[in-house]
Amino acid sequence: MGEIAVMDSVDRTEFRPENERRQFRRFPMQLGVTARRDDLLDQHASSDAERPEQTVALNVTDFSLGGMRGGCAMALRRDERVTVCMPPFGTRPQVSVTGRVVRCHREKDGFDVGIEFCQTCDEPESSPWLRIPDLFYMAGECNRELH
Repeated sequence: MGEIAVMDSVDRTEFRPENERRQFRRFPMQLGVTARRDDLLDQHASSDAERPEQTVALNVTDFSLGGMRGGCAMALRRDERVTVCMPPFGTRPQVSVTGRVVRCHREKDGFDVGIEFCQTCDEPESSPWLRIPDLFYMAGECNRELH
């Protein structure tokens, strides 16, 4: 079985201004994705039919090495496990990134959702940190299209 590098090898607080609570710099991105609500899938494993609320649309607005932020029409539960599926983009195939919901706040047009990257499966190849280069590629392409 392979080994996975842990991201916490550096004291990130050492380089942040006192008033900044974020651990990593955010990168803007405008990308419509789907988020599979893995905890709901586990609850309904005996049913073959996927329920509509098990997959939600998410408009990713930015990401960092620690997670992503986006808008969603439906409220997600704090600590809920999700798999964010990004469509094929440019030369990249579909990318899936796992994580958990750390924040979901109501806004006038829906919900502002924060997802922290974390490994939700035992398989080393499912590590969300293996997908970080794909996120940077997508962010670069999105920003190119906006300008």
